[in-house]
Amino acid sequence: AEVGPVPTMRGVKNSSEGPRHDYDIAVIGYGGTIGPVWGGNLSSRDLVSIVDIANNAMRVDEKGRSTTGKSIKRPVWFGPIADGATPKAGLVRPGAWALCSC
Repeated sequence: AEVGPVPTMRGVKNSSEGPRHDYDIAVIGYGGTIGPVWGGNLSSRDLVSIVDIANNAMRVDEKGRSTTGKSIKRPVWFGPIADGATPKAGLVRPGAWALCSC
């Protein structure tokens, strides 16, 4: 399901402009396989611009706060996956490649 823009983005210099493409982000997971863990529209990508992250949350969770009674919307771009062992040694190689291939 398409989610649409994230309700709020912290760290945006001018909220009327939205985020600028100042950098890309990679999130690498490891378990049964090693690779990017983005969900939704970003699932096939290794490096993702902050603009694409802002506009492509996998879903938006809404949780109530017990102290104030207000609900807060929080974007989610990836989720936990439990699958097999955790081969940490194999994680270093793809991460180092991604950092060096800019």
